Amino acid sequence: MMYSIQSEEQYNVSVIMPVYNSAKYLKECLDSVLGQTLKQVQIICVDDDSTDGSLDILNNYRRENKNILILHTEHKGASHARNIGLKYAKGTYVIFLDSDDLYDKSMLEEMYACAIEYDADVAVCEWDSNLLTEVNFLGNVLKKY
Repeated sequence: MMYSIQSEEQYNVSVIMPVYNSAKYLKECLDSVLGQTLKQVQIICVDDDSTDGSLDILNNYRRENKNILILHTEHKGASHARNIGLKYAKGTYVIFLDSDDLYDKSMLEEMYACAIEYDADVAVCEWDSNLLTEVNFLGNVLKKY
């Protein structure tokens, strides 16, 4: 689900991602956001006090991607992390992504275009829980919008 927000519109979409001990999946997840056909995307990663190297991965990605913002909080769960991320969102729309999930490469562009076309406050999509064959992990891949 994608929500419209009021902010300094610097990005089309802000992706808010709570991160807790997801080093095993994090690179593929970040790559799926960075590889989007929509380019004006802010990525807000809220590290929920990970202990498995997730924060190191985030910092490595941040060095090469200026649209990534990394925040850190004590471990209070994904909802708390999402709420912290909302405070920093600068996109016209906001969407949440779990750090063990993936986006299809045109998902954000298609959802954004639909939301703009209908002047929508909220856009909703379906999800597909099939396993990926080219990526070696279990995750949800958003394919239908």
